[in-house]
Amino acid sequence: MEKQSDWLGDVLKIALGIALGGVILWRLSVFYLQYQAQQAAQEIQAQADLMAHKLSEQQRQHKVLMQDAAVVEQRHEAERVQALVAADDVRRRKEAAWEQYYHPAPECTDTSRSDVSVECGNAYIRARRQFEANWKP
Repeated sequence: MEKQSDWLGDVLKIALGIALGGVILWRLSVFYLQYQAQQAAQEIQAQADLMAHKLSEQQRQHKVLMQDAAVVEQRHEAERVQALVAADDVRRRKEAAWEQYYHPAPECTDTSRSDVSVECGNAYIRARRQFEANWKP
């Protein structure tokens, strides 16, 4: 009978060893999975930080580009206004020069005569063409 109790004790010891080994393996696998989850979370956080930094840099670059574009637009507007002022100045000087250049014949300034209007018109056109050909701003 003693052999039977030793055999039963040995079986219980083996079963206890297997159960204890299973618990230890299960606990080690839980620790390993927690470690992997922690490493994945750290990697995700690092990627999120990198993306946030890149986004911030892109927003900064966009802001700089928009400011540069606004400066260029202001410069172009100023140049356009300056060109319009210069063109208007040239136009006014040209009209003033024309007023000094062209003196119609006395019969063309007489409004009571209607028979010389074609001749006066032709004289005006010839004088204007000659003025345009010779005028330099």
